[in-house]
Amino acid sequence: MILSPTLKKQFLLASLSCGILAASSFAADDSVRCRIVDFGADVGNGVYQGKPSKNYPEVKSALGGTASGWLYDPAKQMNPPGLEYDIEAPSAIFYGGVIGFHTKGGMSEGLINPNHGMYDDFNMMSCQQPLTKEEGFKVRCYGLWYWQKEDFLNGGSNHKVSFDDKSLISPYICRYWDDVDGGRWVVRDGSQFYISEAQFGTPADKWPKPPEKAAMLHPTKTK
Repeated sequence: MILSPTLKKQFLLASLSCGILAASSFAADDSVRCRIVDFGADVGNGVYQGKPSKNYPEVKSALGGTASGWLYDPAKQMNPPGLEYDIEAPSAIFYGGVIGFHTKGGMSEGLINPNHGMYDDFNMMSCQQPLTKEEGFKVRCYGLWYWQKEDFLNGGSNHKVSFDDKSLISPYICRYWDDVDGGRWVVRDGSQFYISEAQFGTPADKWPKPPEKAAMLHPTKTK
């Protein structure tokens, strides 16, 4: 899943509690439709990668300003370490990154919030400081969350996984979704990522606050 929010004056807090459904094929003539990712347990809390946001002056953007956040590293788990976070919970291990480009300031939060609206949710919050109200302040942020095959549930880690017409990818947006341009669904096959043309949570969707809704996609029925 990827988010591409644009903020001009205020801050962003994107909260996600995700469950992903797909078809897992166990043999040439014997396929089983099952849940391979189910992020929704009581996992606890902690910051992404177990460390606070960091500035990355070497990362550039047309917006200018300073890049900050948690860089994507396919070999590094994005989830918090096993301190106050339950890494043994279903789908607790995930990967991705969050990066924000600010004309001033930097990312305020990137973590798991426990028991917010009765969910343990993903958090992506841009600069939460008075300077966001200054004229000319701009920020653009991106976030990616995904699960690797070795952590799939119900045998998906050891068998071929594919989609059929009943397969479903469905993140649940339980809390704030402010100033977000939109989210897209992402599938990884080997080292290649495929990002959906379809979007969810765009301004045109006019989601309520909080949305409290699932963003569902049938991957075989879209580009």
